[in-house]
Amino acid sequence: MNAVASGVSMRKAAGRFNIPFSTLKDRVNAGKCYAPKLGMKCVFSSQQGKEIEDQVLLFAKLFFGMTVTELRRVAFEFADRNGIKHNFCKEIRQVGK
Repeated sequence: MNAVASGVSMRKAAGRFNIPFSTLKDRVNAGKCYAPKLGMKCVFSSQQGKEIEDQVLLFAKLFFGMTVTELRRVAFEFADRNGIKHNFCKEIRQVGK
């Protein structure tokens, strides 16, 4: 996009950066110059993640360690209790596989 903006033709820019011409043309015409979003969207906001983190650190200070499975269950229960929309497994009631 920067090359096209600086005066290079769309065909030359597409060839130089190995991008299909039609894709580059669509992006330039729409004004979209962002990277594609990959992966899943975050379920928890940064504040909610901080609350879970604080709870886990409190348990660690009290010498009550958590396994990964227990942490996944805590995250599921947190989302469930607070009515947060999620796609976690409801059968095993934990986050992840």
